[in-house]
Amino acid sequence: MRSLLTELSADASPSRDASRALRDDVLGNLEALCRTRRGSSLVSPGFGMVDVLGVFRSSDRGAEHVRKALEDAVRAFEPRLHRPRVQQLPSEDSDLTLRFEITGEIVVGVRSTPVRFETTYDAAVTATVR
Repeated sequence: MRSLLTELSADASPSRDASRALRDDVLGNLEALCRTRRGSSLVSPGFGMVDVLGVFRSSDRGAEHVRKALEDAVRAFEPRLHRPRVQQLPSEDSDLTLRFEITGEIVVGVRSTPVRFETTYDAAVTATVR
């Protein structure tokens, strides 16, 4: 027989499986967000990203505009990611590749776990999130 104290402490310390499941779910939503062109969803026209390649090529500050658009989209459409922050990473392959790091925290029960995701946009306007 389990005591009430055991039950309460079990509820207060969520398992790693719950954190992992939430992280995987957030990752799936970020993948969908990054791969969807804003305006193409009939249910939620604001969901998705701007024309990344068009914005990037439009000005010398295009990468910063894409970074800001990504951060705004994450804040609007992934509320389970607390304190999200998006930073541009150096591109390894070419000038037509944009890499961003998305960081934040996921909260399960009373435990907050820092998470990090990386997304890459290439010249073919494909997005990869991991």
